Amino acid sequence: AKAYWPGESALGRRVGDAENDEWRTVVGVAKNVRHQSITEPPQPKIYVPAAQSTRAVGQWVLRADDPAAALARARAAVTELSPTTPVGDELVLDDRIAQSVALPRFRTLFVVSLAGMATVLALLGVYGVVAFSTSQRTREVALRMALGARPAEVVGATLGSGLKLAGGGLLLGLSIAVASSRVLESFVYELPTVDPLTYALVTLVVGAVGLSAAYVPAWRASRIDPMTVLKSE
Repeated sequence: AKAYWPGESALGRRVGDAENDEWRTVVGVAKNVRHQSITEPPQPKIYVPAAQSTRAVGQWVLRADDPAAALARARAAVTELSPTTPVGDELVLDDRIAQSVALPRFRTLFVVSLAGMATVLALLGVYGVVAFSTSQRTREVALRMALGARPAEVVGATLGSGLKLAGGGLLLGLSIAVASSRVLESFVYELPTVDPLTYALVTLVVGAVGLSAAYVPAWRASRIDPMTVLKSE
């Protein structure tokens, strides 16, 4: 309808095959349907009454409150009309839909599992690297405090260094994620591979982990007696 009569009503129009002189009058317009798979775009389709169709019908869809009883009656009706015609591949619509999305669903769960493990490892790595880098500055913190620096100033300076380290890794990771987002398009159905909200959430989480990793060692170092640290040298 959108292809042949854009912006107009398709009801009452005629559509068909001019070569074989098969024309039909449009009596209704259906929504787009993905017949092959959820990843393939909808294709033009024409629904024809079974009594007017020249093609053999291989599939039937029955709507019933009791699928088992309806299927038994349908099987009996087919057998009565054509005893040699087999009836098979009987599935409830929900089961058939589940079969069609089984592979994409498995891929999605697999990718989500890997992403979850990678996130945990990344957060542990960020925390470990930033915390270790900050703890290495304990002597520097003691020296600054011995020269008169206030604990708040020392902690603030140490936090800045830790956040710079975490920020550099975060920028590198986000750049690689954006560059490799095309690979995920086949795994994610009709969702943006570059989602600003997701990237913002990841940035906040990694930033919070980096902040806590830098703050805890810096706070502990500021509580240590500077003379104790300097005497150990």
